[in-house]
Amino acid sequence: AYTVTHMLPEVIPILLSLALGMPAALSALLILVIDLGTELAPAVSLAYEPSESDVMNRPPRDSQKDHLVTWKVCLYVAIAGVIEFLACFLAFCLVFDHYGVHLTDLYNNSSDHWNLDEPSDYTTDDGRFYSADQQKQILREAQTAFWAMLTGAQVIHIWLNKTRILPLADHGICRNTVMSYGVLIEVCLIIVFIFVPGVNTVLQSEPFPGIYWLLIFVGQASLFIYNEGRKYIARAY
Repeated sequence: AYTVTHMLPEVIPILLSLALGMPAALSALLILVIDLGTELAPAVSLAYEPSESDVMNRPPRDSQKDHLVTWKVCLYVAIAGVIEFLACFLAFCLVFDHYGVHLTDLYNNSSDHWNLDEPSDYTTDDGRFYSADQQKQILREAQTAFWAMLTGAQVIHIWLNKTRILPLADHGICRNTVMSYGVLIEVCLIIVFIFVPGVNTVLQSEPFPGIYWLLIFVGQASLFIYNEGRKYIARAY
């Protein structure tokens, strides 16, 4: 579920761009960086996770009836993926709004403005003028904010996927040392890909206004509430 959840926040921006003509909230390069970079170490660390303490109380899985991918897993991926997307899209929109560009201004506007090719000059409703280079920079900042929210949410999501039913506090947070190193690698990669000159040039990422980094905690808190609430309901019923 951990490795599949981030697919929704990657796919939905593409659909929005195709259907509504909005600028892509996530570039192809940043998608590849997630799938081939930041996700690898945490995903591998799940193989070293100790079993849950109640595992022997569960009946054996019937291979003819109990499939590994069930409707419950699909429902979890859909809900968690939408939670991550909403947090990411909020950051994307707020970065644009920081420069006086509102969500309605982005609708059906990506062919002429707000793209990384050669956008035409743009003037906002309040008279702010943005040249082609300025539009590219703002778009890169917004895309980077979306990417940072997604990878930041996955930082906490990996811990929440340590158990299916037991609360995280009962299972233990630090029992899997490999996971701790995996998350540390992920955090370091996030910093490198955004702030290291040369690297961010290649990836077309751009540091965005610092206040919007706080939105990472919105996505993380939402995932925590959903996961621990889901586990509580599963134990109770």
